[in-house]
Amino acid sequence: MRRRLRLLCLALRRRMEFTAKQCLMSRRLRAEDWIEAALGALAEGGFSAVRIEALARKLKVSKGSFYWHFKDLPALLQVVLTTWEDRVEADLAALAEAPARSPADRLLRLAGIDETIGQGAASVLRVPPPEAGAVERLSVAPGGALDMAIRAWARQDPAARAVQARVDRRRLAFLAAAFDQAGCREPLLRARATLAARIGFAALSSVGEPAEHAQAALALVVELLVLDGAGGSYR
Repeated sequence: MRRRLRLLCLALRRRMEFTAKQCLMSRRLRAEDWIEAALGALAEGGFSAVRIEALARKLKVSKGSFYWHFKDLPALLQVVLTTWEDRVEADLAALAEAPARSPADRLLRLAGIDETIGQGAASVLRVPPPEAGAVERLSVAPGGALDMAIRAWARQDPAARAVQARVDRRRLAFLAAAFDQAGCREPLLRARATLAARIGFAALSSVGEPAEHAQAALALVVELLVLDGAGGSYR
């Protein structure tokens, strides 16, 4: 009897220590950790993969950690959309302001084209390498895994659809400005063609088309749009 009691007490103490450890880990997690985990799950598995239990397993904490930061799953999803929109806006502004050899080079960047294909220079639309110890951030480029996952989500959710529409309007505005700087006629129309081609080629890549082929094809589309619009040399 005493032996059974000691074993029961030992098991209870271990359980309490485990629970205390989980609580400590839960408190250490920031809201940003849950947001990044949700963005990663969204990019990898789509909207249906963003679930509290699945995220908790990925972060190796209890579900209680989630409720320290968010009221419920819809609250997290709203923050995920806001975070993505803010990052797209910041990346667009950075790409538009970065030095470029020509307006056409800026178009390549804004369209999400690896410049090694467009001109032979370094890639310009990759997320900058993280600092030591930092977590690498998902790309928010048009046609990327996260972008395509949000597009699929937007087809079934009005809130996601509204954010996606705002993001695409901003992308079109930046692309149209770049076409205008390149001296092209009907810059907004050319911007729409570029974004549509980017999304279309991304869809082809998702079903087996080599990514480098899609990038090269998109670079050609932009080149033709610039040549036709400006009536001059691409470079």
